[in-house]
Amino acid sequence: AQQSFDQHDPSRVGSAALDWTRISFQRRGLMKKADVEIWLKGYVKAWKNNSPKDIAKLFTEDAYYSTGPFDEPWIGHEAIIDGWVGLGDQPSDWSFDYEVIAVDGDLGVMHGTTIYKSAGTFSNIWLMRFAKDGRCKDFREWFVRKRD
Repeated sequence: AQQSFDQHDPSRVGSAALDWTRISFQRRGLMKKADVEIWLKGYVKAWKNNSPKDIAKLFTEDAYYSTGPFDEPWIGHEAIIDGWVGLGDQPSDWSFDYEVIAVDGDLGVMHGTTIYKSAGTFSNIWLMRFAKDGRCKDFREWFVRKRD
């Protein structure tokens, strides 16, 4: 099922902290679709508030975060937080719909659509590899802007 998050409706994401105890990967070493969806809800929460604490909760201390195949990756909490906050996305600037399309072992794959008020519409593919504690250790995204 596709998830939809409109920044003008904060009740869509909720304010509860990411509940790592609900991620079954910790017990079995295999991610389930529901585990990836829990992680993605935490990601959207962090995207909405740009809180360094919420961003850090999502990733291992030495995580690799790539914003594109030709971009310099952000490695580690400090670089990920600086890069993320440095992008300057504000909660009222975007809406985001997504669907988890595949899960295999520690790998989750998401397809999403981001609509920015000023930058337009983007189609996204994210590959996320997870550590045994449910945090992401390798995040790679690809996005394509919709032609007008």
